[in-house]
Amino acid sequence: MPRAAFITRQDIVSRTKIGGNTDEDKFTENIQFAQDIKLRALIGVGLLTKLKADVVGSTLTGDYLALVQNQIKDYLVYAVASDFMILAGYDINNGGANEYQPENGNALSQTEKDRVSTLTENKAESYGRLLIEYLDDNKALFPEYKKTGSTSVYNGWNFLSDV
Repeated sequence: MPRAAFITRQDIVSRTKIGGNTDEDKFTENIQFAQDIKLRALIGVGLLTKLKADVVGSTLTGDYLALVQNQIKDYLVYAVASDFMILAGYDINNGGANEYQPENGNALSQTEKDRVSTLTENKAESYGRLLIEYLDDNKALFPEYKKTGSTSVYNGWNFLSDV
């Protein structure tokens, strides 16, 4: 079955510090993880499954399309970028794991990488809170979105899970 992607490379490079010459295949892992794990924790399995099926079937319209374009993309762009920023300087190939060193620049220290990633993750969390507020305020539009009352911790923030 084809995999659904709610965001593209262009969405990420146009809204973050990630350069436009970054290969699309470098984002694939991060996009899939952010959607399957991080987004699922915020919107729940039911709504995520519905949205993925609509994207794959090219039937994403109306309120669901608006949800993806106006709420979910905002969250995913920064969720993907924060993970990518930590891993971007590393390659793993037949020769082992290597750290990339730019020819015309200086690689950031681990502390600086962590700081930039944390700032970007904070943006993702802010958009995640806005996404949950939007869904809470518009429950009637998204019957697949259900709160179970259980909470989970997401990078220091408590969210209702399987919503």
